[in-house]
Amino acid sequence: MTPSCQKFFDILELVNQLALHLTREEVSILSRTNRDLHARLSPFLFKSLNYFDPIEIFTSTSGTQAFGRNIRHVKKLTFRSDELAYYYNCVQSFEDLKEQSGDAPGPRPSWYPARDPITREFVALPPMTRLMHLDFQFARYLQIKLPSASEPQLALAQNCWLIAHNPHLTTLRIHSLPITASCNCQLLFRTIADLKGIKCLDVSIACHLNRVFQVGLDLFNCLSPSIQSFNFKHMELGDTREEQDNSETRDGGSSSELVVVPRRQGLLTELLELSFWRTADETTTADILSVFAQCPNIQKLVIRDINGHYNVQDIGEFIGRQCPHINSLSYYSAESEELDSLPYWIMQELPPQQIINFIDKGEFSDLSFPTANLTIVKHSTTLRTLSFSRDNGGFRRISVGAILDECMNLTELHMGGYGGGVYIDLADAQGSPWCCTKLRSLTISVSGCMMPPVDAGSLPYYDRPAPIALTQAETDLLSQLEKLYIQIGRLTELWDLSITMVKFDGQGQVDETSWSWNNVLDVPHSFPAMLSLGDPWQGRPGYLGHLAGLRKLENFKGSVRADTKENKKTMEWKECVWINEHWPQLCLVYFFRFDEDVSAPFTWLQEQRKHGRDELMLSWETNE
Repeated sequence: MTPSCQKFFDILELVNQLALHLTREEVSILSRTNRDLHARLSPFLFKSLNYFDPIEIFTSTSGTQAFGRNIRHVKKLTFRSDELAYYYNCVQSFEDLKEQSGDAPGPRPSWYPARDPITREFVALPPMTRLMHLDFQFARYLQIKLPSASEPQLALAQNCWLIAHNPHLTTLRIHSLPITASCNCQLLFRTIADLKGIKCLDVSIACHLNRVFQVGLDLFNCLSPSIQSFNFKHMELGDTREEQDNSETRDGGSSSELVVVPRRQGLLTELLELSFWRTADETTTADILSVFAQCPNIQKLVIRDINGHYNVQDIGEFIGRQCPHINSLSYYSAESEELDSLPYWIMQELPPQQIINFIDKGEFSDLSFPTANLTIVKHSTTLRTLSFSRDNGGFRRISVGAILDECMNLTELHMGGYGGGVYIDLADAQGSPWCCTKLRSLTISVSGCMMPPVDAGSLPYYDRPAPIALTQAETDLLSQLEKLYIQIGRLTELWDLSITMVKFDGQGQVDETSWSWNNVLDVPHSFPAMLSLGDPWQGRPGYLGHLAGLRKLENFKGSVRADTKENKKTMEWKECVWINEHWPQLCLVYFFRFDEDVSAPFTWLQEQRKHGRDELMLSWETNE
């Protein structure tokens, strides 16, 4: 009697269904069981190829030949420019063999690039024609040394050649592509225009800033009506050789046939996601509005680096009226203060209670615009994610009363940045309980939390003999801090908490070093009395108990060092026992900088977690 296992693997349909549920490594192992399974399962190893996968198709002749046998099965491909150059030459070898056998290929378009000078033998490979997903990365550092791989114009021509052979592509991503000549743009536009079923297009280029907007606009205008997501952006890319034009060197001929580029007629009614790209000084308001006039149904909008002098209110209100379905809005700006109110004008014009996600990384964003808080209140019940940060230097206090009092359904709230940022004052934490009790991730920076300086000859409160007598200023500050800790302790859904203490220098300005990661590591900071249970007998305050509700907490970062002068005295065994009991999910908290700094109570705490879901990381720099 035939074993049931053998019967199972004799049925091709069952084997195919099984392969769909296995990882590539599992399919590879199973395919080596016997020859029949190897023949049946090999195609599954080649359906999706990228340079992170263990299959390296061009590192050996046998690997390249296996790729050739299964090339018709490839549906998803990630290629660097050097891999594409190698593959292009392999296909040219295949075309040579066809010509030698009497099967002459059709006429080649004049823009087809010439092959590389033959300095090696290429395995003949047929062209891929069934790709659905292509991800192309222009490689500055080549693993396969071929002249065309390092020449941007030839790399683009090869990329367009591959796209032209796969007209059924639904997803296309082109990363870090230097634009070196006008014919490059025309070739790209014409190739993209021929993709009638494209749904997702993601293109990043490197070229002169004053060309970025027009390149993006021309590309946008040739998109197929099937497009659902369009992301176009400019990238800084070292030596891009933007002024070079080598169109007559090795590109195979003239670019005259690339003059006419099809231009779409009608609206992009299927477009749901749009990333609006950088403008230039010569970009007009009409240019900007012409884009949004064509996409009435977008739901997710990202705006990057709009530069120039425009009537921001008019643009924002036009976008809000023309694109009334936006529910996710992100705004990034590094240069123009006068345009930072744009996202608020957009939201003000949208129907109420519609925005779900809002990210504001305006260079000067501080919610001081007259309509800012009113706009947030207008979408207070639908907002799930709010993020305010400034990553390009500078500091600004923001008022978040409307957020804390009105946005009841928030799950993520981030207020911070690297090298600069936004912060709130301790006074903003006072008053009624925060209504955003569904928060799962909170990043917040708070000023006004430093203990008052002690008088000459006096000791910090934690070094004073018992019973500890607090000054009135210390009592007032600790009372306000306790209210902040109580507010945070009510956020029982939190799993990620980053809370940073903002310091001021002698001139009353934000101490920039308090925001520097290096300084935070070198000079420990911690919120007063937050990580201690206190000692009633000594009269020493401690408010760790107010955080008992954070039982889902996994990540705890910011000004929470256990090796400050205060916490070395106030965090002891009982605090570690408390943390082990009340924060059972905690797996990362930077109490220390180095492993060797971890004290005995915290070593015990780590030991308690060794057999749990995740080990507990207590230091920034480990010895492993």
